Amino acid sequence: MALSKITNNMVSVSGVPVDSIIQIVEDSTNTAESTTATSSYTTSALSVNITPSSTSSKILVMVHLQTYNNTTDASTFYDLFKDGSRLTTAGNAIRHFISGGSGVSSGSFTYLDSPATTSQVTYDIRYYVSAGSGWISVNQGESSIIAMEIAG
Repeated sequence: MALSKITNNMVSVSGVPVDSIIQIVEDSTNTAESTTATSSYTTSALSVNITPSSTSSKILVMVHLQTYNNTTDASTFYDLFKDGSRLTTAGNAIRHFISGGSGVSSGSFTYLDSPATTSQVTYDIRYYVSAGSGWISVNQGESSIIAMEIAG
């Protein structure tokens, strides 16, 4: 069976084909940071600024975290924020739970946002713990956040 080429004749307002990646911004770290906050979020160093070129653009945010918690029966909760407002369900973007001792883990998630603006948008990771200390990038583990603008 021969393969046929699928074409997309849809074009966005800016003349770029719909669903094309227009720009990518990235931030990463292997510098350890931690929190003991249990009742409020700690803002991590992972943050990206992106300025959509069109109000119809979508922003795909991809996050990978190297995580650590040092307390038995405790969790560290990681969430995505946009311009200071939480986008993900509280404590559910990544949850690192320790049932015995302490442990290093990693987790990833994606989030598709429709900011409907051409003003700069800031996406960042914030986190808190149920007890003990929670970490990002302990032992020089790499953590990152990437935002990609997709033409709408």
